[in-house]
Amino acid sequence: DRAARPHRVLAVGWELSALGSPLYDFAFLSDGFRGDELDDLWGAYREEAVARGLRLPERGQMEPLLDCFRLHKVLKSIGDSVALKFEERVVRKLVTRAAEIGTALRF
Repeated sequence: DRAARPHRVLAVGWELSALGSPLYDFAFLSDGFRGDELDDLWGAYREEAVARGLRLPERGQMEPLLDCFRLHKVLKSIGDSVALKFEERVVRKLVTRAAEIGTALRF
């Protein structure tokens, strides 16, 4: 019975995964999630990380790091936009997202 099976998260397109900080991967995975769904992802990530001996900073310290990785992702996409022939509307959306993330960063 499909309803009896637990929910699973499956990642697709991990060509840049595992390069550098493990928070880089989590930043990509969690981008766009909000509220309870984000809290569930945070909890599952922390639980699995700790179970595998990975030490993580507290969530309040991780959030600005994740935003930096998200900003990197968006800036990389903007940089690749000509070669990948992104439509102007897509580039505008990326620039807006970069501005939003940049504004939210506080150090």
